[in-house]
Amino acid sequence: LFDFVKLFPHYFLGSNADLPIVGGSILSHDHFQGGHYTFAMEKAPVIQEFTVKGFEDVTAGIVKWPLSVIRLQSEDVTRVIDLADHILQAWRGYTDEAAFIFAETDGQPHNTITPIARMRDGKYELDLTLRNNITTEEHPLGVYHPHKELHHIKKENIGLIEVMGLAVLPARLKNEMDELATYILEGKDIRSNETIEKHADWVETFRDQYTFTEENVEDILQQEIGKVFVKVLEDAGVYKCTEEGRKAFEGCEYEKAVSKKSDHNYYSGDYDCGSRIFELCGQAGAGGWSRRGNPSGGSSGDFRRGYSGRESGSRISVLWRNRGGSATE
Repeated sequence: LFDFVKLFPHYFLGSNADLPIVGGSILSHDHFQGGHYTFAMEKAPVIQEFTVKGFEDVTAGIVKWPLSVIRLQSEDVTRVIDLADHILQAWRGYTDEAAFIFAETDGQPHNTITPIARMRDGKYELDLTLRNNITTEEHPLGVYHPHKELHHIKKENIGLIEVMGLAVLPARLKNEMDELATYILEGKDIRSNETIEKHADWVETFRDQYTFTEENVEDILQQEIGKVFVKVLEDAGVYKCTEEGRKAFEGCEYEKAVSKKSDHNYYSGDYDCGSRIFELCGQAGAGGWSRRGNPSGGSSGDFRRGYSGRESGSRISVLWRNRGGSATE
């Protein structure tokens, strides 16, 4: 990744993960994707910095994002790579049964990462997205995968591009949304149409919130698709940024030792996810962690719009709209 970024510092380069469900569509080769583009995740702020003993020269922190992301940064690319490898090895062997994270079951490994490398302000930067591909009877396609209630919009795996915040939507949605718009405007029974009946329950959740017209129905549907995509990313996150997710971190020795919280809000209350990330690296021999407080002082405006649901979907759906329904972002 960094060999490429050194040659093309204005490009990012990422790699899909190496396990089924959370990995690329073809696991038999290294699947890289990159380009000169700024994704929403790159704009997302670090909400809590920390240091790893032995890597004090590398800035590290938890990113405010639906998935669990660690961001590393240094002017010395070798140090970033060494710390990233340390975290990857620790995560591959990490189990937290209370949070339903298992390193392996029946000899099958579950933990891996989706890495994204870039240059920022003359420093090498690497985002490590923690992934887990465990399945259950309730979620046969993956616990950290879009759940069944979202499959009418998105059922496919969440790869590198989507991890960074751009939805890759199925081509079928183009015609389905056109037909759905007609049914909404004409007040027809959506459940009577076998092509779009799968969207009926979804439409019920927002139909009364709008006055639909021919001029706004497409934009409204795109905004609502954006909100679904946010839920898709939340499903893919191994540590949930909700009140329930924070409770999953109770009992963590690191969290007991630190009383100061970030001033960033996540839903209701302060964002306090990520404690187990500190714990797992400590277990792997990092020698412990220490927080340095919130470095950013505020969140990205673009990110807040997309993640909170306000105005979400306008950027997520634009390529899908413009490319006529092909299997694009």
